Amino acid sequence: MARGLLAKKNPVLVQALVTEGRVEGRVEGKAEGKAEAVLTVLAGRGLRVSHAQAARVRATADAR
Repeated sequence: MARGLLAKKNPVLVQALVTEGRVEGRVEGKAEGKAEAVLTVLAGRGLRVSHAQAARVRATADAR
């Protein structure tokens, strides 16, 4: 049934999906920003972070 409504581009369903996508995008963007902030603070304090460690910090941005 949901596929049928999507195929007909039901405005209520389409708007709900668009809104959900925006919220997910904001949350993801905030998490990525926080990961970059952590790396910036570490660098500012003179702590060396390897590429692998930086990648791990960035990967945790997906964890909520």
